[in-house]
Formats: sequence, C-alpha cells, structure tokens
Amino acid sequence: NWEKQTSDNTIDDIDENQLQLFHAKSISSGRLPYMQYDKVELLSRLHLIADDGIHLNNAGKLLFSNKNPITIKLAVFATNEKQTFIDINPIKGNIFILIEECEKYIKKHMNWEAKIVNFERIETPEIPLDALREILINSFAHANYLSLSKHEIDIHPSKIAIYNPGSFPDGYTPEDFVNKNLSSKVRNEL
Repeated sequence: NWEKQTSDNTIDDIDENQLQLFHAKSISSGRLPYMQYDKVELLSRLHLIADDGIHLNNAGKLLFSNKNPITIKLAVFATNEKQTFIDINPIKGNIFILIEECEKYIKKHMNWEAKIVNFERIETPEIPLDALREILINSFAHANYLSLSKHEIDIHPSKIAIYNPGSFPDGYTPEDFVNKNLSSKVRNEL
C-alpha cells in the first residue's frame, strides 16, 4: 500500500529530535523494549525504511521527516460561518510536530471556563485535553495522504472542526461507528 512505498526522503532527512523523543517515550511507556538509540535500527524495527536501506518509506517521511511533508491550515473565525476570519495560519511539519502545534493552537483559541474554588482559580477547557489529543492523533492516523485536500482546523465561537482528507471506509457512515459495535478500520497501519 501507499505508506510502504519508497519516498523521496532518505534517513538523512530525519528530524533527529523527534525520533529521539519518540524512542525515549516508547521505551518508558513499555511499547518498545530497551535498545540503545540507533536511528537506522529504530526506523527498521518500525518498518519505516524502504528496501534499499537508504530511503524512508512514505509512512516514515510523514512521521519523522524534517522536510515538512504535511501542511495544515489553522483558522479562527468570527462566526459559525467560514466568511470572516480572525486568524489564519498554515503550518507545515511532520505528524509529530503538527500534533504538538495543533494542540497548542487549539488550546490558545478555544473557550475556557474559569472558576474560583477556595481562593484558587480553576480553568477548564471546553474540550477535555485528553480527548482533544486523541482527536488530533486520529485525524492524522486515518487521513488519506493521496487526497488533494489538506488537513484543516477551524475554530468558531460554538464549535471546533477538525478535518482530515479522506472519507469513511467504503460502506460505512459516521453513524455506523456510533450506533454499532464496529472496530476501527485502519487506513495507515504503520
């Protein structure tokens, strides 16, 4: 499939900081057995290097390239219509960078409730931060990267819309995943 095909990026195009952070977090969470950091060995173990041992496959490029392979448009609108924007900001990066940047952008522009409890200010976001992070990760994980459309986050006064290129799996609707006990249909396994 597409994510396993050879990309135009080589192992020299890796965002070393992101890969080292991923390595450390994977080991500390128990998702990866302890191993000394070795870029090529780690990428091989994750199946992110093409058969030539030099190029990243498309999944490796999207996850760890320092060549900014993905663009996402971030925008804040004055109303619930996409007519008047207050802020618009296209950014580029790899998946890990964009998840982090999108999370910061949404946290900065979404509504927060503030309460004073026992002389302490408690701020609560309109969307729980764990849910927000899960939505962002799923947006990138299930995107169709062959599509001509782009990722987009639109923040309106009464809603936040997170759009990724792609569609629901053939034969399914969003309601099917809400009303039926269906397992996730993985588009990008790697």
